[in-house]
Amino acid sequence: MYISRACLEMRHVLYYNRKDDYFPDLERMIPMKKRLMKLFSIILSFALSFTFFGTVSFARYSGTDPTWDQYSSDYYYRQMNAEQKELYDRLYEKCMELLTTEKDCTNIEEGEYYTDYVEYDESLGSIERKGLVTTTAYTFANSNPQFYFLAGDSIYGYYTRTGASHYRYYLCIRVYDEFADGSDRADYTERFSASVNRYMAEVNLGRSAYDKERIAHNIITRKLSYDENANFDQSSASAFLTNSSVCAGYSEGLELLLNGAGFECIPVTSESHEWLQVKLDGTWYAVDVTWDDPDGFFAFPTEEYLNVSDATLLEADKESYDTKGVHVPESYYKQLNRPACNYDYPDSDPNAKPDDPVEPEDPDDPENPDPVDPKDPENPDDPGVPDPVDPEDPENPDPTDPEDPENPDPVNPDPVDPDPAKPEPDGTGADDYGESGTYANKDGYIALFRLYNPNSGEHFYTTNVAERRSLIAEYGWRGEGIIGYFPADPNLESKAMFRFYNPNAGDHHYASDPVEIRNILIAGWEPESISFYSLREGAGIPIYRLYNPNAVTGTHHYTSDKAEKDRLVSLGWRDEGISWYAAA
Repeated sequence: MYISRACLEMRHVLYYNRKDDYFPDLERMIPMKKRLMKLFSIILSFALSFTFFGTVSFARYSGTDPTWDQYSSDYYYRQMNAEQKELYDRLYEKCMELLTTEKDCTNIEEGEYYTDYVEYDESLGSIERKGLVTTTAYTFANSNPQFYFLAGDSIYGYYTRTGASHYRYYLCIRVYDEFADGSDRADYTERFSASVNRYMAEVNLGRSAYDKERIAHNIITRKLSYDENANFDQSSASAFLTNSSVCAGYSEGLELLLNGAGFECIPVTSESHEWLQVKLDGTWYAVDVTWDDPDGFFAFPTEEYLNVSDATLLEADKESYDTKGVHVPESYYKQLNRPACNYDYPDSDPNAKPDDPVEPEDPDDPENPDPVDPKDPENPDDPGVPDPVDPEDPENPDPTDPEDPENPDPVNPDPVDPDPAKPEPDGTGADDYGESGTYANKDGYIALFRLYNPNSGEHFYTTNVAERRSLIAEYGWRGEGIIGYFPADPNLESKAMFRFYNPNAGDHHYASDPVEIRNILIAGWEPESISFYSLREGAGIPIYRLYNPNAVTGTHHYTSDKAEKDRLVSLGWRDEGISWYAAA
């Protein structure tokens, strides 16, 4: 039922926006006054009597989408009392509706958008008087990074009096203006989901829990730059829809990836900072991904604060006056039973029980989790050197060089420079690509460089200017120009190309197909990172992939030059079709 503005103007605001702006002690804030006009009580009671304020207890995950639910943490929820859980559940229902529908946000307070009000009465009023409503609301926002549209540091609440000693309470959380329109938010949700899925694919390539955690951590430090003026800086939206944030966005971005990978991961806040705690093999560790960021606390990427103890963080706080007390958790975490972090990795709790096996099982040999040599499955105890077989044809024996059957050495393809506009005849790498970062064309697409190792026959591909220069200057690789230009960031029309390394042969491989990725992981290859993003199929210049069945390293070659492809095929290379699409 519609409640007139006249009634609403008689409400008593409990909290507005920032955490220090509320007064949890209702009795102290506004003492009950028996002289309150009886007419006011009657009018307000009548106006609200048609609104349902029952004490229905929502199931924690009732009616939710399990696809999104995997990204939330319920550790703190499990520590809450029954009244807090009910309030938490109602907030969850409101936010899940915004995440999965095109419902517009129409609740405006102080000129800003908020979720629909969660309404409750005396059945939950006890947590208000105990000061637990704000604890519940902030914990809810920080523990559910999938609700990217929330500005989790801002809440609004008030109560109205419906009788001599009866009250109604209202609570909502701020929504960023850009996400208030339901249709626009649906588009943002699609973009957010696509970005999350791409990075989750990279995280899940890790062969152990620790590998997955490191990959997720390094995705955030690699992707984000610290910027106090960043958009959506109090939510995971900044991590997956933009490239800059502050501690809240860093932490909630990593929290989402780790939750999605199956970790128990919880947020922790102080009066001025946010970081995480992660349970790894049964032991709780603190993780401050913001302080590990090259644009944040350090001038270069680091894992200094990945899996450390509370004591290590508190000791680090002492290094500067500006950071004094930054890692002192807010007092309400005592009520939430925040677990202590007593160890610096690799030290661990001697009584902890590992959460999962260190290595995944070999699906063809469950008793032997080690990567077996796919060409010698009869020798599981000594995997030896996993031969760099063609991932698309692991059963293929090593045929001889068709031009020289007595010489099984790799065929030197002697490739042509695919980018005559930037020739590098002397192989020194002298050019105007810059010193670091990436090199972009006028349309904003970044260059993928091709290099050749004359000693091993391997070709290497990278978008990193510094990596390219180092290989040429320090290790004798030859620059072969630019193979093509690719999107700088993931989008709905691109696909991630993953880079893998064979520690036994020293070779690299690039793949996006899940089946191929599974084969090379079983063969002992190690995932490194997303190398670049290809355009969607048919959207640009095709990049051909060829396979040399005689090579030990450098087994695959990629080129946009069809003449080069045809010549290599005539020399005995196998044409494996189109692998990527580059921008024109």
